[in-house]
Amino acid sequence: IQTGRPSGVSVARNLAAASAQGDLLIFLDDDCEPLPGWLNAYLSESKKNVACVLIGQVAESLQSGHVLATYRRSVYECRQSDASSSICSGGNFGLPRRLFEAVRGFDARYIVQQDRELCFRLAQIGIGCVVVADCIVAHDDHPTFTKFVRGRIYAGIVSSMHCRCTGHPLQLPSVEGSTGVTLLVFAKRYGLILAAVAVVSTILFVIGRLWGLSPAVSSHLLNRRSGERVVIPELQRHQSALDQHDRT
Repeated sequence: IQTGRPSGVSVARNLAAASAQGDLLIFLDDDCEPLPGWLNAYLSESKKNVACVLIGQVAESLQSGHVLATYRRSVYECRQSDASSSICSGGNFGLPRRLFEAVRGFDARYIVQQDRELCFRLAQIGIGCVVVADCIVAHDDHPTFTKFVRGRIYAGIVSSMHCRCTGHPLQLPSVEGSTGVTLLVFAKRYGLILAAVAVVSTILFVIGRLWGLSPAVSSHLLNRRSGERVVIPELQRHQSALDQHDRT
């Protein structure tokens, strides 16, 4: 699908969803490769949980011995061991088309953390998440300290923006702000070095939350040119059809 211009991840995914024909939408990142059985596991689980977000598993590449890659693998393990996880990864998740359209898909204003923000809105209408153990993708990432710092601060800002918009109170973050694992449990499970990384991650997340309390700061994470970038005929027609369906 060609848009003829840079459109950002949110717009690209919304356009793909509008162009898709099936009732089940599954999203991947471009650096994720599905393992055998991935699609069948999604199809099977979608028949059992017809009104849930299906969260697949992300296996970090074992080729990288970088401490941040090891840490990320540990965090994914924590998330995926929690059957009640409410945070999906844009690199591997699926949901029924009707749920995606009920919240109007990804918010095109967000240039980061789009998947987290989508889960926030789905939770607001009572949509839960189910972790699907056999939906596995291999994630070939090359972590750097700069990406790590930026990502954790961005996550904190988006969390704060969501709480400010919905009126929900800010809660003390656990490891990565999205798992039910405390730092003490994480240290016992993975050792002191990764626990130290988790402490730094939590501090960066809190810094992001504090910054996110300022509309002026959080606006930098919004696509300020979204108005001109999302004017794509296919999306406009799809949005109009959804609006007409609601009025009917």
